[in-house]
Amino acid sequence: MNENSGNLRQNETRFRCWAHYAIYLVLSGLVVLIDPFGLQAVTQKASQDLIQRTVLGPSYGPDEYYEQPASVVLLNEEFLSQFGMTWPPSLKAHALVLGAIRQHRPAGVLVDMIFPDQRDDPAGVAALRQEIIAYDKAGIPLAFGRAPNLANPIRNDLLYVDRPGDGAEEALRTSLVSLELATDKESEGTFARQYMRLGSQRYVTAAYWMYEQQRQPLPMKWDASQTEGAQLTMDIIWSNRPHVINGRWVDGPCREFPLLLSAAQALFFPGMLRQGCPYIGTIPARALLLTPGDEDIVTMIDKKTVFYGTDLAGTGDVVITPTHGVLPAVYVHAMAYDNLVTFDGDFKRTAEAIVWVELLLAAAVTIAAVGFSRSRLSQPEDDRPIVRAAKRGLRWILFDTTWFSVTILVMVVLYVFFHLSPLNWVGLAALVLGLSVLVSKQALEAIVPVLLVLTPSVVNAWVLEKQDRESVS
Repeated sequence: MNENSGNLRQNETRFRCWAHYAIYLVLSGLVVLIDPFGLQAVTQKASQDLIQRTVLGPSYGPDEYYEQPASVVLLNEEFLSQFGMTWPPSLKAHALVLGAIRQHRPAGVLVDMIFPDQRDDPAGVAALRQEIIAYDKAGIPLAFGRAPNLANPIRNDLLYVDRPGDGAEEALRTSLVSLELATDKESEGTFARQYMRLGSQRYVTAAYWMYEQQRQPLPMKWDASQTEGAQLTMDIIWSNRPHVINGRWVDGPCREFPLLLSAAQALFFPGMLRQGCPYIGTIPARALLLTPGDEDIVTMIDKKTVFYGTDLAGTGDVVITPTHGVLPAVYVHAMAYDNLVTFDGDFKRTAEAIVWVELLLAAAVTIAAVGFSRSRLSQPEDDRPIVRAAKRGLRWILFDTTWFSVTILVMVVLYVFFHLSPLNWVGLAALVLGLSVLVSKQALEAIVPVLLVLTPSVVNAWVLEKQDRESVS
């Protein structure tokens, strides 16, 4: 009888030990996979934004600004005022801007506007068609935005005229691109983090189209899924290093912060790093027409891919960036293209497998936390309670720091060698701290006796059956 009682106590102790591990593992798994409190999504975005502001933003980009592959030409309120126009301007005005850009031999041009409306503007239609033909003859890729969810993606009088065969119809048909930005509803209203390859009706988005026209088609091996509609979705890295030439035309100071100072400010004063001076070199359309021979303008267009967009109040064509606040949406296309060129098509992305990496890290830290709490390392010996508590706290701090370092190391490896965006290191750090508090304070210890009370028959039956089998053998 005593032997049976001893075996029962021994098995109960084992069950209690494994129950501790199981409870915390289930808790960690629920937090990572199911996200019952909605904190996982919040900490994931916070992780990306903090890394963006502290490390990626200050370090991204070439050493020399003239090496940037893209530039932006903005049509703004000053342009309309200078030439006595209202929005929308005539097609002839757009033709003049495109002609001025073409004169400096760009590598390609994207028009970040759509022209679905029908207006009585035969002179403007003729001028824009002639400019399209000129681009085609010069071998310069020219892309127009496609109006989504419309029967006619671009106005008919730009596609069809009474004199077919002049070359403009074919050139324009082959250069319609999608201007859609958000990859899902979660991206709307938040920072512009991602950029997809395919828009509605599988039209290629602007940056991908321009990159593939000038270089080579991207390998489909990076597709997140092999189903129809699979997309190459990029996680955009936004640089907070302002283009030095932008100081001539952009309102506000164009300041570049050292890396360490940027990291400190991003953590404690993130608003100080946001400035309206963007990373992409910007030319006002007004300056382009009035001073076409300007040396800075020539440098920023020659052999560069130019993104022609608008910066007009009331149009709503803006995005929120993690490094520069609110910017015209044309900068998303320009920045995505810059990422494609910088990483030679092997851009940073978020893979579904990253969730399983986070789950493995959570399981590992859970096992380590429970094991550490049950070991002698977490139970320092000292007759003075205050000293003992201080030593115990310091050891848990060391434990948390170690696992935080492991998380950062895994994130760096995934980013550098596997081109994956930063994992949810904020959420994992919070999980480590939370587990440390729960385990060290034995907050869930009461659950184990409850399990023993609820399942005594199962445990005892299993033990007795095992003993019976051993006795028979």
